[in-house]
Amino acid sequence: FFCLFFYSFPNLGILHVTKKNVAKTLEERMVEAFRMGYNCGVSIHPDIDILQGEVRVPRELNDHQRTVISSAAANQAKEMDLSVVRLIFTAFLPDSDGGFSRRLEPVVSEPIYDSSESKRPRLLV
Repeated sequence: FFCLFFYSFPNLGILHVTKKNVAKTLEERMVEAFRMGYNCGVSIHPDIDILQGEVRVPRELNDHQRTVISSAAANQAKEMDLSVVRLIFTAFLPDSDGGFSRRLEPVVSEPIYDSSESKRPRLLV
């Protein structure tokens, strides 16, 4: 049995990050993902990726981990195409305490291209 559900987000906006702030923004998101124990399948660096796993209390980073994340963010920023995005959807199930801490596997959308890019087709999520 397979169900296919569609949902639209009529007022969804995407925050624009200037090219000079991409590395900083990536670093902030990678640090937060590491602290909370999940990276949604995004590879940061082998030294960091092996430590992934959800945590109840945010973990602290040591100097080496901060350096590795900063370097990974800078490298990814150089290769990133800023005219295309993907959305990631993450759902949580209730746990025995009544909180929503049981994370399901995230679902990543197809690429969504900037509609001002005339050489690329406009895609729907």
